[in-house]
Amino acid sequence: RAPSSASEALRHVIEILNRDIEGILERLDTKEQNQFWFEVEHLEENRLRRESAVVGEEGFENVRSAVTGLDGRISEDERKLGEQDRRRFWELLRGAARQQWEETRQPKARHG
Repeated sequence: RAPSSASEALRHVIEILNRDIEGILERLDTKEQNQFWFEVEHLEENRLRRESAVVGEEGFENVRSAVTGLDGRISEDERKLGEQDRRRFWELLRGAARQQWEETRQPKARHG
């Protein structure tokens, strides 16, 4: 969720992204959700290194597809943001992904 201090553009991007992620999570089991959140947490870092998501992971085709699709969506949406909002966006996404990754390490996946 976007903090109340976020710009309107950033709040809008996060709202749309949240809906996309909810749809993705509905199609993934707990183990896949955990891998998904791990990959999302490292997405910006992988972009900077020009590495693809879920490199070399066998059995995570659903996650690879989900992260690739999400990355494409983020690429479109972040163009609507200024530099400061982009930095804030990635900070918020990494933090949320880390928290969700920790939660999906438990037997029952949680998201939202």
